Amino acid sequence: MKKAVLIIIILFSISSCKWDNKNSSVWTQEYELKLTREINDAISERLPDDDKRQKLVAFIIKRLKEELPKGVESVSKDSLQILSEKIGKEYGYANTNNDSGIVPKLVPWTPAIEETIHEVLLKDVKETDKNESELLFKCVIAKLKKTNPDSVMIPISHETTQSVAKDCFFEVGSGNK
Repeated sequence: MKKAVLIIIILFSISSCKWDNKNSSVWTQEYELKLTREINDAISERLPDDDKRQKLVAFIIKRLKEELPKGVESVSKDSLQILSEKIGKEYGYANTNNDSGIVPKLVPWTPAIEETIHEVLLKDVKETDKNESELLFKCVIAKLKKTNPDSVMIPISHETTQSVAKDCFFEVGSGNK
């Protein structure tokens, strides 16, 4: 859960990068290198581990090339942000067993952050458990907002995740099954 949220936060910064390569051929080696540098620079502070950052940047570039064959300039900033969120979630789900290496940071609560937590909680839920999972999601958000009303630490620490999940499972009734 925390990794997907983290990657989305990092990719928000990508959508705010300025791409001024409008007159060059799309996805040339030069274009890809420039984009790689810009993405790397945008996330270097939040992901100081060079190896982990290089893997993430390579994944982002690969997916951008697949999704945007005409380059990042071919879509609006809003569309690029939506795509960045999608790519971040894909990367987070694909790499859930590894330590992210991302430096924790307080970020303000937004509907996008809540939606990401919601998606992560419901990712592997069976259709028959959806109602209980919705209650669990509401409980998790309420508890996180109670301790951090204006912002949330991304990534959410394992200890916090475990504590909140345990409390919410008990409150919702899942812990008794």
